[in-house]
Amino acid sequence: MIRSIINSLCMGCGCSLVGLLCGLIVSSGDGWSNFWVYATVTAFLTGYAAWWFLIEKRPQLFLAVEGKLRSGVFVGAIAGFVGHYICWYVIILSKNICYWFTGGCLSSLGDPPINPIYAIVGALPLTLWSLLFFGIITVPAGAIIGAVVARLRINE
Repeated sequence: MIRSIINSLCMGCGCSLVGLLCGLIVSSGDGWSNFWVYATVTAFLTGYAAWWFLIEKRPQLFLAVEGKLRSGVFVGAIAGFVGHYICWYVIILSKNICYWFTGGCLSSLGDPPINPIYAIVGALPLTLWSLLFFGIITVPAGAIIGAVVARLRINE
């Protein structure tokens, strides 16, 4: 059990470093100063959760089929892909929480943020743009991190 948590934490920490790197690049732009926080936290959570649920909790789902190394690559790539959507949805959700409690966090036009229910679909276009510009970094990096963690897991 402890080893499972450590493997998942390793995956989450590796993904969070990639999220931090990409987040710092985006944060250098005007109006995006806190993006690195969202990118780092959601990359960690996505990497951790993907590893925990797909490798540690359901080993028969991936490990028996293609081998441990390929499973790690696949789960890492999935984490690098899905993390974009999670990040945008968390940003929208946090803007809503800010708006509900402070009345702030309005759009550049002075409108309140998109409703969290509508944001389920509304985060998709943002995700597509994000994947277009940063998916070339996050998906392969997630695959590499997944391979490293899987390799370490093989040698346990």
